[in-house]
This record gives sequence, C-alpha cells and structure tokens, in this order.
Amino acid sequence: IPAYVGIPINQHIPGNYCFYWLHTHATTDVIHVEAPARGTYTLGQFFAIWRYTAEWDRQSTVAQAPRVDDAFPSALRTAAAKDIRVYVGNTPVITSYQSVALANHKIITIELGTPLKPPVATFDWPHWKGL
Repeated sequence: IPAYVGIPINQHIPGNYCFYWLHTHATTDVIHVEAPARGTYTLGQFFAIWRYTAEWDRQSTVAQAPRVDDAFPSALRTAAAKDIRVYVGNTPVITSYQSVALANHKIITIELGTPLKPPVATFDWPHWKGL
C-alpha cells in the first residue's frame, strides 16, 4: 500500500489539512482509520479513496510532492472474481473483498492473479514505529 492514500497532493500545501477518514501515512501497509464517529469501514471504501486520491494527484500542479498510483485498485476493479483471493489472517474470505470490514490490528491479504503465495498472517505490532 503506498504512502499518502487518502491524503491528496493538494493537502501538502501549508495550511491545507484535510485527510480522508481512511488513509495511509507511510509504506508500512497500515491503513489508518481516523473518523469523527465510530462506524464500520470497509476495504471497498478504502480502495475508492485510493482511486480518488490518485485522481486528485494526477490533476495537481504541486511540484515535488509524492503522488499516489491507483494501478492496484484499478486492477482489482477489472479482475475476474476467480482471480482475487482475500484472507483475514489465514482464513479465506468468501464474500467480496469490498465488504471486508477494517478493524484494529486486523491483517488482511489480497492476492490478484497468480502465482498465489500463502497469506501474511502476522505483523510485528510491538516493533512498529507508527505512521
């Protein structure tokens, strides 16, 4: 997952502080949920935000700012369902990836195409450096 998903490039201008409630800060593969109210947020929502962020970034004239690429969520949108594998921990998800709910420290693996690898079922949270 790239850094700055949910933080459009125009928000890197001093004085502009607007983040989507679902976003990433770094390339640590951690999605941050920072919403004003409790709720259920899903992978489908996150991937939509990823596409919106990439669109903002393509239209931006801000020089020297990081840009988000939407190749992966675009590939998911056009892939056949049989080519997408989703796991929560080691457990295969039988519903659409879009409906998978995000939760604190939930480990989600999405595989697209082949060759398939075993899902990543652990993350070193105690040594994670944050953002």
